[in-house]
Amino acid sequence: MKLKKITKKIEDYTARDLLTYWLSLVDSGHQGFIGNELNVFKELLNDFDVYYVLYGIEQAVKSGCVSLSVFVDCFDDFVTGTKYPKLWYYVNKYGNGGMKEKLTELDVLERKWLPSAIDRQREQTIVAEIADWITIFVTRE
Repeated sequence: MKLKKITKKIEDYTARDLLTYWLSLVDSGHQGFIGNELNVFKELLNDFDVYYVLYGIEQAVKSGCVSLSVFVDCFDDFVTGTKYPKLWYYVNKYGNGGMKEKLTELDVLERKWLPSAIDRQREQTIVAEIADWITIFVTRE
């Protein structure tokens, strides 16, 4: 099954676009639609931001999950790692070494049990730097 590339803005993704993305990452001889796949992504889009769903897909694939039913059942486990799924999606997908280092530092700061004021300030600085990079990257495309 040949999948076409999605060329629209991510904010405009539909359930079909997310299903196409999922299949492009995990397709192992998938034959046609069973019917529930599209509904699964519609429900996820009703409950979550598109970047949370994309982040969840990326995390699921990284952990070896290729079953849509397992993905849905464990979705909360896949998206609990960050408050900034948009940043994670763009940096993991398109970022260079410097951006990925900033993302790793952000991850460490997010996971601190009792962050100090300096830690929170550094977190916000990193978020702003990555967000600026994303803005430049998206406008360049």
